[in-house]
Amino acid sequence: MLCQGRHLALIAPRQSGKALVLYELRARGLQLTGADRPDVFVLRSLDFQGDTRTAFVEQFIERLGVSTAGLSRFPDQPLASEILELLRHGVLQRRNPLWLFVQNITELAWPFARALLLALQSASEDTEFRGKFAVAITGGHDFVPLTFDAN
Repeated sequence: MLCQGRHLALIAPRQSGKALVLYELRARGLQLTGADRPDVFVLRSLDFQGDTRTAFVEQFIERLGVSTAGLSRFPDQPLASEILELLRHGVLQRRNPLWLFVQNITELAWPFARALLLALQSASEDTEFRGKFAVAITGGHDFVPLTFDAN
C-alpha cells in the first residue's frame, strides 16, 4: 500500500498497538532495495517543543531532514501551505520515495495538527507527489474532529 504511494490512518484507543504497526511498516520499507527503498521519517508529538508557528516549522524542517536552500518561504502564507511546500521540497530532494509516519497526531497542538492534515490532504491530491510520497498517521478516537470544519 505505502509502496504505491497510498496513505494510511490508524485510529484506535491508546495503547492498542498503533506504534507497533508503524514500527513493522518501517522495518518492511527498509527491507526494500534500490530506488524502491523509502526514506522513512517518524514525527512524534513529543518531538515538538514550543507553541509558536515558527518553532513548529523549524522543528518540522529538522525532523524531515529538508534543506531549505533555494526554497522561498513566506511567513504570511497559511501554515498548511508552508508545510506542503516543505514536503514538496523534501520529496523533490530525494531519489527514493519519502514515507512520513505521524505518530499520535491528536497530541499535537490543534492548529499544527489541522495544518499538517490539510497539507497531507493536498499532497495526496497533487500529481507531483504520486509514487514518491506516502503517509501513515495514528491517532485516537479524537482524531476525527481534526478532519471536519472549514478547509
